[in-house]
Amino acid sequence: MKKDVPLEAIRGFSAIIVVLYHTVLGFSGNLSAIQATPFNFFINGGSAVVLFFVLSGYVLTRRYFTSYNSDLITRGVLKRWPRLMGPVLVTVLISWILWQLGAFHHEEAGILSGSSWLTNFAAAPDYPFDPTIRKALADGVFLVFIRDDTNQFDTSLWTMKIELIGSLISFGLALLLSRLRKSHPFATILLVGATLVFCHLTTPYYAAFVCGVLLARWLGDEATISLRVAAPALAVALYLLGYSDNPIGAYGLFAKLPSVSFVYMALAGSLVVIALTQTCEEFRRVLSNRAMGFVGELSFPLYLIHALVICSLGADVFIRSQSFAATAVVVVIGSVMAAMPILWFNRRWVAGVNSLTEWMLATKRARVATQPISPIEIAEQAAAKPEIAT
Repeated sequence: MKKDVPLEAIRGFSAIIVVLYHTVLGFSGNLSAIQATPFNFFINGGSAVVLFFVLSGYVLTRRYFTSYNSDLITRGVLKRWPRLMGPVLVTVLISWILWQLGAFHHEEAGILSGSSWLTNFAAAPDYPFDPTIRKALADGVFLVFIRDDTNQFDTSLWTMKIELIGSLISFGLALLLSRLRKSHPFATILLVGATLVFCHLTTPYYAAFVCGVLLARWLGDEATISLRVAAPALAVALYLLGYSDNPIGAYGLFAKLPSVSFVYMALAGSLVVIALTQTCEEFRRVLSNRAMGFVGELSFPLYLIHALVICSLGADVFIRSQSFAATAVVVVIGSVMAAMPILWFNRRWVAGVNSLTEWMLATKRARVATQPISPIEIAEQAAAKPEIAT
């Protein structure tokens, strides 16, 4: 399936924001000062992750809602776990190798910068832990997708369980919505409401997938928005994406409102950004070149590897220079370079997963087509045919 380059570019920018956020979190004490400005969206990693999730819900189901071909859902379900697992396992094994080589310098760097996040290996659960190869294999293949406390090798992997479960929720909701269509508005409202309540009670992050599905279902194919409307709407969306549960400075007005998690603010901003990217021709033109395609393709590998670069190369540079600017440059460049081998692997891994999925589906179709019809089925088919008057 041909990818939507503008949407992939948005995913890529979100990954860059996460890298910048963790760099500031690890090596600078000025996070609160930045959070007080309306430009916090540049480094608000939490909102960038929410945007990831909304994009997943949208992209995974958009094509289905334009064709209602259930094979797309079947393929999506079959591919989702292996599609994620391949590059995740590679990243976890890279982390294990770096541990064996003694390449991580996060504790000393964290003490110098005053960042407990960095000192504890990017806030790894149950730190310190025993980085064995057995644990690395178990975590990378399976455990990070079903548990919340097995992301010690790479703490960015806390999103993998949410990504996998959220994807399955998206596929299931898409199927149910397609069955209801426009003829059952009350049932549709009840379904959406019940799903959102379930997500809120479980984790608000799942609501991001649900809202992505709803946008995919009801955003018209022919909808267009002029730049005159899109520009101020984008400014509002970026302002919402800059909120980080810290109602200070430019976000002081949130202190006067009922307490609402930043996830929902980011969710609203994400929906606007995606809708504008789909409907504003000027935005699409800017985001549709080859460079934007590369940024989008780099997003997942960059997200996976950057915390390891921060705790190894970035920490070493900070210890030697004690310069945030120098460290930030090295982290960004180093993360991009480290992501390139994973990008190369991911291309081939995805192609392999796609081929295997198509083979499985083709085998199943062939088996069904050649399966003999039982006498009972023949009788049922005959009974179902209308009688011809003579």
